[in-house]
Amino acid sequence: MAEKPTFASVTDIACTCGFLARCAKDPTLPIAWDERLNEFHITYSNAEGTGQVMVYHCPFCGGATPPSRRGELFHEVTPTEDRRLKALFAGIRSVPDCLQRFGLPDEDLSDGFMTETDGKRETFRTLLYRGLSTTVDVLVAVRASGRIWTNFQGKPKKQ
Repeated sequence: MAEKPTFASVTDIACTCGFLARCAKDPTLPIAWDERLNEFHITYSNAEGTGQVMVYHCPFCGGATPPSRRGELFHEVTPTEDRRLKALFAGIRSVPDCLQRFGLPDEDLSDGFMTETDGKRETFRTLLYRGLSTTVDVLVAVRASGRIWTNFQGKPKKQ
């Protein structure tokens, strides 16, 4: 089997029917094409604002959508940088520990990190540190218990 186009793909067979491309050209339909990202999206609007959901498969033929270029816009979290950052956070278990070692974060977001399990969304206070790495932003999410966990994400590349 060939490499699948995305992490969510259930097939390596690409869409060839063109249904999504035709829909994206119709302004009355909620399908959009993002040329820069090489992605199809379902667009929506509700009381909270507007948004989009990525489409991974053609709803007509079931074929996979094209590989996204989204990853090209961000630096990779290399194994070496991942290990280095994990070592920096060794022994840190709470916000006071974090503040003592690294000082104030670049941003303190009341609902910066979100998880969804069984349809239930939960948001977490998140401390964002941009200066601990030249290529990676560090997000420190705070559980209700006060314990923390870290997430490393590649910084945007300069475009």
